[in-house]
Amino acid sequence: MPFCTECGTENPPRARFCFACGAAIQETSAPVGPSEERKVITAIFVDLVGSTARSEQLDPEDVKALVAPYHARVRGELEAHGGTFEKFSGDAILALFGTPRAHEDDPERAIRAALAVSKGIGELNEEDEWLDLHIRIGIHTGEALVMLGARPGEGEWSAAGDVLNTAARIQSAAPVDGILVSRTTYLATKETFSFEAAEPIQAKGKTEPVEVWVVAGTKDEVSAEQSRETELVGRDAELTELTTFCDELLQERSAGLAAIVGAPGVGKSRLLLELVRRLEESFRVHRGKCLSYGEGITYWPIVEIFKSAAGILQSDDREAGAQKLDIFLETLATDDLDELRTIASALSNLIGIPTTPRGTYVTSEISQAELHWGIRRALQLLAGERPTAVVVEDLHWAEPTLLELISYLLADEAGVPLAVIATARPELEDDAPGFLGREGRRRTVDLQTLRPEQAAALLSGLTGDAAFADTPFAGRLIANAGGNPLFLEETVRMLHEEGLLDLERWQSDEMSDVPIPTSVQGLISSRLDRLEAKEKLLAHHASVIGAVFWAGAVAHLAAEDARADPLPGLSELERRDFVTHLQVSTVEDDEEYSFKHILMRDVAYGQVPKGRRAQLHLGFTEWVKSLPSSADEFVEIVAWHLEQACLLAREVARSPIDPPVREAANMLAEAAGRAERRESLREAHRYYTRALNLLDDE
Repeated sequence: MPFCTECGTENPPRARFCFACGAAIQETSAPVGPSEERKVITAIFVDLVGSTARSEQLDPEDVKALVAPYHARVRGELEAHGGTFEKFSGDAILALFGTPRAHEDDPERAIRAALAVSKGIGELNEEDEWLDLHIRIGIHTGEALVMLGARPGEGEWSAAGDVLNTAARIQSAAPVDGILVSRTTYLATKETFSFEAAEPIQAKGKTEPVEVWVVAGTKDEVSAEQSRETELVGRDAELTELTTFCDELLQERSAGLAAIVGAPGVGKSRLLLELVRRLEESFRVHRGKCLSYGEGITYWPIVEIFKSAAGILQSDDREAGAQKLDIFLETLATDDLDELRTIASALSNLIGIPTTPRGTYVTSEISQAELHWGIRRALQLLAGERPTAVVVEDLHWAEPTLLELISYLLADEAGVPLAVIATARPELEDDAPGFLGREGRRRTVDLQTLRPEQAAALLSGLTGDAAFADTPFAGRLIANAGGNPLFLEETVRMLHEEGLLDLERWQSDEMSDVPIPTSVQGLISSRLDRLEAKEKLLAHHASVIGAVFWAGAVAHLAAEDARADPLPGLSELERRDFVTHLQVSTVEDDEEYSFKHILMRDVAYGQVPKGRRAQLHLGFTEWVKSLPSSADEFVEIVAWHLEQACLLAREVARSPIDPPVREAANMLAEAAGRAERRESLREAHRYYTRALNLLDDE
């Protein structure tokens, strides 16, 4: 049975494309890559309230009539937001976000799905009062072991871990028709949603009360963005270039595209916010954002832009939206009735309002050509009245049709100042070659990571104390972030939330290890999951070796029947900005690499199941021992990897290896002896202590 290398789904033998995700089926009979991974996922439980008591009073056919629309609506909303349906358990429905493929915003997706479910149940009740459905929803974010390629329909688990049990316990404590979330989910989404603190729950099987929050609603995106605003550091040249380009469009009265391109977290949104502030002095600005999930999202950012222009709110019903659209149409400066009708038809179909109350003629059917013409003409009329800038965020998620529309907007010489401002990731240039430009009426600014001194300035601004940037731990934090502003911001935010922003602790060695914030972990996991299975497996093997690794060692860790040349895969990882090829290798006749950011290595390492990690650590020591100089040069490295194999083997009840305790202790003692000979007694003391701790009672 062929497996899809993109999502792991098993397909019928003759399938040429995956039935789940549509990817082309590769010529392989088994999944290439890991079969299990550890991931941070978000579990959502939805359950009907009082259904058991009610079912006792109903005929079985009525029970079906009651439950069937509930199941269909809930499952549809969960999957539309990117969730993976897991199972029905009575009237409870479980879905997972973050498996088989992670997204950077899985906790946010889960809450948006929950809000959509709640709204959908309300609509079902309005359509049929007999249903009278009421639900509870519980959401929790945590680590789980994910089984790639699992078939829930055949009783196979796709995830295992306490995250599922905790979500179920939270659901049982949720208010009727309410959404209750855990602390981890709350911390990951509190900038996007409004919450009300609830009493901690005494969950069955939990030693400590579980902190929970009730979801109150969605925050306004602009205010949420401004609430987490940080100082703009190191972007003066890029801001000047973009502002100058838009000023040229204004002076020449022409349309143009300015794109801010950069890796996730590098600061595109922060630069965009500052650019919009400057443009608002001369331009009218409307914003839209491409979505990475759901159906019917091709024109989503254009819908948001015209809703903004017409003043239509998400809370407006259809009648209020139609009235506002009608008023907006009347403000357009055109005397051509046919032109106005085409624009009205385009916008009403786009927004989902079939007619307008004042009788403007609207056709129910409209071609794509008419739709695009109506959109372009409406924007031109807006820009003719006042210079207009439309912002389209996350253009890397845009459908090809939307990219065609943007090119269509730029192609017409209407003599009006219309600026299209976009943010995108580098993969857009791979997916749509030639769309971005660097001359003429298309300008692209490539954002790079911050230099160490710029990162230190950002850290001082984030903490509010310049002294923090001079502490030893701050230096490690800046190095770990690798110049990525988001990595730095989210880590500082997490330290603040945990009460760890204490200067004395930062100046000591007490803060040597800090967990990766959930938001950053999700961001990096989503990038890893975009890799082909073979490249992802290479990243996993490389992460076990360490921040620096060698091509020969990566090849050695692969199964004997799969030890192909790793260099093409490593070149792809380098192209995708995961690793860097080092010019000088410390191993003769081998290629040496390093991870671009230590956090990327840590997330990739964390995805490898612990039992498999233990095996790989042992496998790497075998490769090191085969090197001519391993007897002296790599003693400490071999000792560390043997120690990790022992510790990991002890953390799981059924380890695939017998912990090499004696060998690891001997190697640690040898490393201690080498330190003694260098008169590094503190270092020697640490090695001896680690050896004794490993031996334990032996």
